[in-house]
Amino acid sequence: MVKRTLFFLACLLNGLFLFAQNGTPVDGIVAVIGKEIIMQSDLEKHYLDYTAQFNTVEDPMDTKCYILETLMFNKLMVNQAELDSIEITDEEVDYRINARMSYFLQQVGGNEKYIEEYFHKSMAEIKKDMKEMMYEQALIEQVQ
Repeated sequence: MVKRTLFFLACLLNGLFLFAQNGTPVDGIVAVIGKEIIMQSDLEKHYLDYTAQFNTVEDPMDTKCYILETLMFNKLMVNQAELDSIEITDEEVDYRINARMSYFLQQVGGNEKYIEEYFHKSMAEIKKDMKEMMYEQALIEQVQ
């Protein structure tokens, strides 16, 4: 358990301290699971989503380690799905996206503008961004 925690912390710190010469962060690879990679920007995006959802974070490093562990587990499941030759159809992915969007719309009283303002994107862009996530989620569910 200690080795695993140290590994996650090392991966996280490695990604956090990558900077370009001008001081801006460099998007680097944090972890590789089979053919699947986790980028620093993916970790940061999920961290921002997490903090936005829960409004508070007691220990940012613990939270980022938890998020990294979750991302690594998901990529492991996606890699296993590929090894097991599990296939997900575009229709199933589209169904999942539409179901998720219907849920979002229900939460805001059916007004698409609220969702677009929250994500700072059009509905088409939001759906496009969700496609890979919904595909991976379907693969993970099939493996489990």
